[in-house]
Amino acid sequence: MSQIVKVFTGILFLMLLTMLGSGIIGAQLESSNARAYRQSVAAEIENSNFCKEVMMACISQAARDGYELTLYVYQKGEECIQMNEENEAQIEVADIEMVEVLLNYDYSIPFLNYKTRHCIRGYAI
Repeated sequence: MSQIVKVFTGILFLMLLTMLGSGIIGAQLESSNARAYRQSVAAEIENSNFCKEVMMACISQAARDGYELTLYVYQKGEECIQMNEENEAQIEVADIEMVEVLLNYDYSIPFLNYKTRHCIRGYAI
């Protein structure tokens, strides 16, 4: 009779570890996808030669993909300007030195009911 209890306890712990492990692996995959997405956004901005339309398209595409993308444009001799529809007219493409790319994404492990917001920072130079 004690063998049955030990076997079921072992199976229960094995199932718990499996669920926890799959949750952690899923969260790490989501984090890896966000890093790759941030890197592709920075490369796209660099390859477009800091085109304002491309930056606005990246922001809207990130929202559709479930990310929150914030772009800070650094111009020569000025402070940084956050890229959005209101500030788009203030930005001169010829004066841009670099763009700071901030990507916010949700990091969650559903089995533990753990959910936080992470931020990845990168630069398009």
